Amino acid sequence: MSRKPQNKRKRDTAYHPELHTRDVNSREIFKNDTLASKFLKNYTNIPLFANVQSEDIKDVSSKSTLFTAMRRKR
Repeated sequence: MSRKPQNKRKRDTAYHPELHTRDVNSREIFKNDTLASKFLKNYTNIPLFANVQSEDIKDVSSKSTLFTAMRRKR
């Protein structure tokens, strides 16, 4: 029994400035613990975040850097 080849999606290599603007804005919010906690508390409808405080926010970006770098090499 042979398997059919899977259709691979093409990567979108076009530049989309509106996506980058949103990314920059979200970085500004999430690098500030107070803004991040307010966003999670007030703008998401997730019960887990209903009582989140700025002290509960922890920066784990340095831990995810290795994972992100490994994904880019593929």
